[in-house]
Amino acid sequence: MPNTPERFVSLDTKKNSRDTALPLVSIVMPVFNNAEFTEKCLYSLVENTEDQPDYELVVVDNGSTDWTRYLLHAFEGDLRVLNNDENLGFGRACNQGAAICRSRYLVFLKNDTLLRPGWLQALVDLADSDPKIGVVGAKLIHPDSGKVQQAGLELRDGIPDHAFRGLNSDDPRVSQVRDLDMVTGACLLISRSLFDELGGFDTNYINGIEDADLCLQVRYKGYRVVYCPASEVEHCEGVTEGCFEREKGNNQRFVDKWEAHFNAGRLVIPSGVEEELQVDRGFECQANGELQRVNVTKSEMTNRDGPDQVLKKTELTKTGEGITVIFNCEAGKELSVGMLSTPGYNIELRNVHLTGSQGLGEQLEEVRQESSGEFLVFLSTADETQVQIVQKILSHIRREANIGVIVPCLQPQAVCEADALVDVESAMPQCSVVRRAALESIGGFESSFRSLAVLDEVARGCRRHGWRVVCAQDCLLHHETGFPVGDQLLTLRERQAIRSLDEGDHFKGSGDTDAALDSYRKGLAAKDDFVEIIMVLGALLLECGRGFEAKEVIKRLVDIDSESVLGHNYLGLVQYQTKDWEGAKNSFARALLLDPTNVESLVNLGVLEWESGNPEKGIASLEQAATLDPGNRKVIMNIAMLQAKTGNSSSAIRLLRDYTTTDPTDIEVWVLLGSIFFQAGELHHARQIVMKVLEVQPKNLIARAILEKVGGEKEK
Repeated sequence: MPNTPERFVSLDTKKNSRDTALPLVSIVMPVFNNAEFTEKCLYSLVENTEDQPDYELVVVDNGSTDWTRYLLHAFEGDLRVLNNDENLGFGRACNQGAAICRSRYLVFLKNDTLLRPGWLQALVDLADSDPKIGVVGAKLIHPDSGKVQQAGLELRDGIPDHAFRGLNSDDPRVSQVRDLDMVTGACLLISRSLFDELGGFDTNYINGIEDADLCLQVRYKGYRVVYCPASEVEHCEGVTEGCFEREKGNNQRFVDKWEAHFNAGRLVIPSGVEEELQVDRGFECQANGELQRVNVTKSEMTNRDGPDQVLKKTELTKTGEGITVIFNCEAGKELSVGMLSTPGYNIELRNVHLTGSQGLGEQLEEVRQESSGEFLVFLSTADETQVQIVQKILSHIRREANIGVIVPCLQPQAVCEADALVDVESAMPQCSVVRRAALESIGGFESSFRSLAVLDEVARGCRRHGWRVVCAQDCLLHHETGFPVGDQLLTLRERQAIRSLDEGDHFKGSGDTDAALDSYRKGLAAKDDFVEIIMVLGALLLECGRGFEAKEVIKRLVDIDSESVLGHNYLGLVQYQTKDWEGAKNSFARALLLDPTNVESLVNLGVLEWESGNPEKGIASLEQAATLDPGNRKVIMNIAMLQAKTGNSSSAIRLLRDYTTTDPTDIEVWVLLGSIFFQAGELHHARQIVMKVLEVQPKNLIARAILEKVGGEKEK
């Protein structure tokens, strides 16, 4: 995809002398493309890793085709590089790197990570504390939300999955050292002798489950696998190219290899050990004065506000609280505010219809945009009992700030007196309460849904964004309560699309790409205007190298809405991947015709023009983007790099100098400015700039490389 041109000038640096003593730790980093992430990872490693413990860095380049080779060349002397002619995959690359290491410990680190201070020392200290510790894993944190991405792995449906996803990073449940069966290979420490004894990663897996398999081998040998909360690493999950490529058989191989070694509790039984080691799978919490066991459920977090942030933003009180009641009108039934006498609440009533030309999703989205209630109550009937149920579930959702959707109970045998809340998959058309903050965090109601399935889509979106969808078991909704029927066949089809999307996401996450593609296609067949399925199916086809199929799928976006700027821009990106340069230009141009101020399309068109041999047009497009968004850092850096490559170094220097006046703390921009001065032969200015950089970041490797080079050069 058009992103940024090559960002580094090739610097011939001298090898830095290293101590002859063997390092304690060897960090092995496999890379394939995504140079911008590798660069950030290397910077964070240098800035946040102390001199002790002593370490070396080995990078295995799996045949990258972007500017990775230039980046690694700029770091020459501070790391060792192994170059492969093709992408051999994660496991083989790690084994290659480990084979040339000389240390006591190996740390396998993915290039889409950002390291926090003390990360390495914490891993080593924990490993040193017990000779029976074989593997130590870090706490992975989502870089946008700051929430926990994973604190170890656990088995779900027989497949390794992230534990404690979505919790605050300082939550007590993820702040204690814990024994586990597995941790992920995004940041994993293992003793080199044990790694050699096990024969390294099992290369029969292809870009998936190698790390979980290695951990189970360690556990089977009787060693401990331990989670280290003091080692914090940010992880841009899913960025690594190839992480979802074809790996048919991975899951089956995992099951075939390990099924016989698990006990009834799904814990691995070490070789020769009959009694299982206790590995924590959940946590204890205090509720209503009683200690309860709670299992952690999977949730996807994004950079939008989650439940904890919303709690701080919406400290609600009952008096004067706003509620929007949405009533399903069937057979001429109408609901009045007087029927919903609820003391202490401000009620606004909206009636919607399940039949007619306007779909339910579109009606509900209009209600959301036009109303102001903190909670939206969805009802199909209104009597005294129904109002009492609403009042009770409102008390639950107000008390529990992480609840996005709450429904009453339909099964009499499940009703209890305690305030029991059970996680469920979907909302209930007869009666559901949705928190507005949760609804807005997922972008509102999906307008393309015409049936009651729109409520299921809300529930799915809330779960994926970290909100709970629960059933209040102390609130019984009688079976005779009217069920809003609407178009049953349409409802079934739209619900099938939602289920297929969930199934596809599950298969994709577990590495079964073929099954994921089948599920996404099934969902698209059930609902051909489901934009999210179109997007994920197109992206997965691209990852699998099936660009022409992806293009046919993404074309649906513009077929659905010919005036969609997003659709034309995304189609242009896919056309770029399939080398349909003219088609890509036309798509970006169409997006700009619809919205001349769309900066993303301008940037994409500018980079495409540059790569097509039209540097003047490329720069003009980028300069237009800069005019619209003068503070856009990405645009400014792109323009500067293109100007420097076309010999217009003075303009590039002037542009970057102007930017540094608005953000003088942006070290990366200063380093780029120093590189351009060096390219232009203005060695005095280059030296001045990199020396300023080194005052702030003494270990900045690129600045050090430039300074070393200019020290022996004369001005042009």
